Amino acid sequence: MVGFYTPNYAEIAAELRRSLETHAIPHKLYPVDMLGGTWLAQTLRKPYIVQKAFTDFPGRSVIFMDVDCTVHGDLAPLVSQPCDAALRFRKGATSTQVVVFHRTPAAEALLECWRSKCDAAIEAIMAQRRIRSPWKRSLGVSNDEHLLQHALIETPVMIRVLPKDCFGLVTHESAHDRLQPDTMALKLKRFRRQLKAPLVRWLTPDRI
Repeated sequence: MVGFYTPNYAEIAAELRRSLETHAIPHKLYPVDMLGGTWLAQTLRKPYIVQKAFTDFPGRSVIFMDVDCTVHGDLAPLVSQPCDAALRFRKGATSTQVVVFHRTPAAEALLECWRSKCDAAIEAIMAQRRIRSPWKRSLGVSNDEHLLQHALIETPVMIRVLPKDCFGLVTHESAHDRLQPDTMALKLKRFRRQLKAPLVRWLTPDRI
């Protein structure tokens, strides 16, 4: 299992590392310097990290995971099915929180296509003279998940769909939200979350 983290995510990466060590899962979490000043630019480095892991660990399948995930058991089920890549889908779009890449020519072609798109997006971000808030998710550039979806369309590849809970082995809590400044917008977001569950229960027929 591999992942990467910037200095501001070091403590979060340490939490993932502890969960991996608890279950004796071989892993490599690559420390990287910040690339520019935006959150979006960091996420676009994911295909590069997987390609680096392919080089560092020849002949091995690679499970890429965001460092704000927690592992709860042996990850072998994630790599048990024959395919080129396995991933989750969220709201009809690809998710890159957990992605499995097997060592196949098709998977390598997919990675190269994905990385090419991500590199172009990074260049577009770095070329912008005025960078807005470093926590801003959108800078007019597609994110890594959208670009992987485009790469999947363009590359002949056999994929498997991982379940939402990845067989109950992986959970995710957004570090991006945890590390954001405590702005009024974030407070409103949390307030909406607190209201949502009671409201849904109130609106359901079985409340009568």
